[in-house]
Amino acid sequence: MDASAPVLDAAPLAHVLAELTRLLRDADMRALDVHTRLQAARTALPAADLRDLEDAMAALDFKRALACCDRLIRVTQSSKDAVAPT
Repeated sequence: MDASAPVLDAAPLAHVLAELTRLLRDADMRALDVHTRLQAARTALPAADLRDLEDAMAALDFKRALACCDRLIRVTQSSKDAVAPT
């Protein structure tokens, strides 16, 4: 990952993951472009989950990629909930 790559904070990251999820559900090949944007950005997402998504996208396995996105969305939501004021 390039240190000069843009950083995706929680809100933009959630937007990119939601867009990717929608495209994957529609089996829309534009999902590859959105995934490329996600790869180019620096995120706090777990490396293992990102690798799983990369593998699924490389294989054009949109069903598996969708499951990876769902997992990443849950991770981002749980981290956001963990830092939310009570």
